[in-house]
Amino acid sequence: MMILMALLILFNGYGVEWQFPVRNGWVSSGPDVNGDSLSELVVRYGNAHRDSLVFISGVTRQRFWTISNPYSDWNNWEVIGAVNMDGDAAKELLVYGFSYSYPSYSLRFRIYDCATQTVEFESPEFTSYEFPYPLLSDIDGDRRAEVVISYGDTMNSTCLVYGWTGAGISGYELRGKMGTTALPVPALRRVFIPAAKGYPVIIRDAAGRVIRTLTAEQEFLFWDGIDSEGQPVVPGIYFYDNGVARGKIELIR
Repeated sequence: MMILMALLILFNGYGVEWQFPVRNGWVSSGPDVNGDSLSELVVRYGNAHRDSLVFISGVTRQRFWTISNPYSDWNNWEVIGAVNMDGDAAKELLVYGFSYSYPSYSLRFRIYDCATQTVEFESPEFTSYEFPYPLLSDIDGDRRAEVVISYGDTMNSTCLVYGWTGAGISGYELRGKMGTTALPVPALRRVFIPAAKGYPVIIRDAAGRVIRTLTAEQEFLFWDGIDSEGQPVVPGIYFYDNGVARGKIELIR
């Protein structure tokens, strides 16, 4: 029996390779920012408020970059992605932060040079009544990614495109601006729902049917328009009950 157990242990190919403590934060997989073509571990420290982002290499198992939240009263501070934005050999990292104070969001984003770990550009502050989320994409074919962000409300919004135009901190500028009053409103990535930490949030349709139940880890959460069976729901009016208050949300595609 002991020999059999030893063989089972020998041929069990999985085990803990390494570990590290995390207090008041959580770990996710982030983009390659140090040029080794491997994803990094990103620790997002803070609870209701995100204090900093810490990048850890899976090769060296050491932290190599800490980005503190420069906006002390903002709720969130997170990574969007890392791509080439200015045409040099190094990638750029897009990070954004936001705060919510009913009924609107405040948002800024920063672009960091991954080689020097310095700020290349900081956006002005945007105010939006829908959740604003910057995107990275090469939309003009110049092999340099642009930052695309929309803000406003469901009826009247503005889409901004930022791109690289030259050297220095002023090298990024607004490349395009378009009002979307007369255009179809694109799908919202997520819908903001106020929540009470530790309480379930129940989402119902107009007929009162339960569509999704979510658990709040902080004072807000986001619903991606997916029901409890993993299927996207139809656009329209939905209602939430967070255990403390009830309200209406509008999902627009």
